[in-house]
Amino acid sequence: MQKWDPFLENILYSDSANVLKKSGKNPIYFKKPHEQSYGSFRELIQILDVLLLDIETLQYNQRAIIASLMYLMVGKHYQQFELSTVVNEFSRSSAFLSKELLPYNSFFSQFLKIYFEFEMEDLFSTIQYVAPYFAVKISFETPIAMKQDKSAHTVRRFLFERKLTLNRYTLKSSFVYKHTLQRTCQ
Repeated sequence: MQKWDPFLENILYSDSANVLKKSGKNPIYFKKPHEQSYGSFRELIQILDVLLLDIETLQYNQRAIIASLMYLMVGKHYQQFELSTVVNEFSRSSAFLSKELLPYNSFFSQFLKIYFEFEMEDLFSTIQYVAPYFAVKISFETPIAMKQDKSAHTVRRFLFERKLTLNRYTLKSSFVYKHTLQRTCQ
């Protein structure tokens, strides 16, 4: 996720990003210190949390899961496909391989090759696996620990304890939450 933001900033003004510009949407970020970025991060992490509860997730490459979630979130944000299509069709078919999505798939392939060393084809089965999880209701409410005690110590403890471990990869959400939550506690 942390590589997406610099990638998007570098490529946003090139011709290869035309597929994103056509949607007229603001860029989607995951690690910037603003509300939209924080919302994208929380959505991805909450879907990942639910995925991790399913034992079948262990059959998939962890990096492929993250890349697939990003592919679907970015595509949904830039209106390349509807949420209902992701949830209802992507898991049962190869709808994401349609000719209409070829420009988006080509764009996202650049990111995959540079930062994940994957080809788009490497994600097909993982995209099909994670797609139904986009039906999960996402909560953007303040975490309970933050509601109970807004002191800086509680914030730091909450951020420190909030870690998701994927085998040997650890996603430390404290770095992303830090800037946003410090503003909330002031």
